[in-house]
Amino acid sequence: MSERARFFNRRSTDAEGEYTYSADEFAEYLNTFFSDGVVSSGLAVSGSGNRATVKSGYAVIAGHWYHNDGSLMLTNPTLSTLKRKDSIALKFDNEERSIKAVWITGSQETYPVLTDSSSIKYLLLANVELLPGGSVKSVTDKRKYCQALYTMSLEQFQTQFSQFIKNCSDTINKNVKNTTVNSEIISSRGGLLTLKNRLDVTDNKHLDIKEAGTLNLFDYRQAQTGWLDHSGSIEMSSATTNYFTTDYIPIENGIEMFAYNGNGAAVNFETVEFYRDRSSTGLIKFDGEAASSWVNDCNAAFVRLSFDKRTVAANNLIITISDTATRHYIPYRQIVKPSSIVKTQFGMDYITENVALAANETYAVNTTDIALSSPVKVHITVGGGNSVLVRADGEELIDKVSNSVVDGTMTDVVITAEDLTAGLELTQGGSLTVKYYNANCEDLLQMINSSGTGFTVFDTVYEIDNTTQVSTIFNVTEDN
Repeated sequence: MSERARFFNRRSTDAEGEYTYSADEFAEYLNTFFSDGVVSSGLAVSGSGNRATVKSGYAVIAGHWYHNDGSLMLTNPTLSTLKRKDSIALKFDNEERSIKAVWITGSQETYPVLTDSSSIKYLLLANVELLPGGSVKSVTDKRKYCQALYTMSLEQFQTQFSQFIKNCSDTINKNVKNTTVNSEIISSRGGLLTLKNRLDVTDNKHLDIKEAGTLNLFDYRQAQTGWLDHSGSIEMSSATTNYFTTDYIPIENGIEMFAYNGNGAAVNFETVEFYRDRSSTGLIKFDGEAASSWVNDCNAAFVRLSFDKRTVAANNLIITISDTATRHYIPYRQIVKPSSIVKTQFGMDYITENVALAANETYAVNTTDIALSSPVKVHITVGGGNSVLVRADGEELIDKVSNSVVDGTMTDVVITAEDLTAGLELTQGGSLTVKYYNANCEDLLQMINSSGTGFTVFDTVYEIDNTTQVSTIFNVTEDN
């Protein structure tokens, strides 16, 4: 064990070699004040083609000073037909007495491991991901910065600061939780359970309630036979077979909801119940007075209603926050994933919408909601007379399967996404079932339709008996 001090002036009486200092000793001295890293914001790395550029800047490694006074170009040292993960670093070599920027190759899956030794030390500047062939795909900045007069590293400071913030957060949350639970007002409204459900007011099976002015918030697939009793349950008996009850529908406090049929006429419910959660024990209020609208005046999170099937069919019921019968209601959207499309990296949502139209009413889909490269399938159910399906802008509709003009006798047609965004009308009214792929599918559909193989995406179901040849149905040729 020994004590050392430096630096002192050398005297003429000192022995040879005394009070003389090496570069290593000076670097050791500087290393007690400066951590390894880039000075300020210099030495940033960018990539283009098979080259990487290190911008000008300063760095300190093991107490040794480094300066690059211009844009330094590095070339990929090993081109490969496979993708690769490489690194750009400063290499300190005490034996060579140098610090240089170097390009270090990795593997297809992992970046290289930069291993220091007694005479060699690395300062990582960036990780570079390469495409097959050697061109730069992306550059990830990995610089760490030099600290002067440091007593702890930046990482150590961040760790301790994060723990401090967590301790503060835990203390605050504990106090807030205790206050909320002990609050008589919050407890009377259902406590934390109500708060959780109120924040989740949109519910995962409904569209955004804030845009519900013309949307149907009722999913007819969730309807149950029977009517609501006074205790939050559905009464099932022979006397209730003509009635159906909705599922729990999210409702905001103070908001009024309305019931209409597909033609926009008001529909009365038989009974309505308000709940703080989706259970009979969450029942807050029961009302047996028939009406076509209801108000959440009890801070409920959900509502359920019973309707007479003889007054309105479940698949024709519309529940909305619109206070007037609008010109056109968007029906409840059903998300269907075709069984023929499985496990792709693309979202393959197939939309089915049931649309009721009065004479010359228009139904259209926004261009941002539909895959424009995919055909659209329409099933027409005419409401009476000689109603004809037409485009709202006057253009003729052409069935993509038969290449014929759509007329009143055609019930199943395949049209284009452009037709649907332009708008559809039934000249004398009626109803439609419209099916289309949503905008998430656009990339995949374009890839299929432009692949040059002759394949096109259609929603078509074939019934095949055991005597039918598959090649007859699909018209197999050399081009398909």
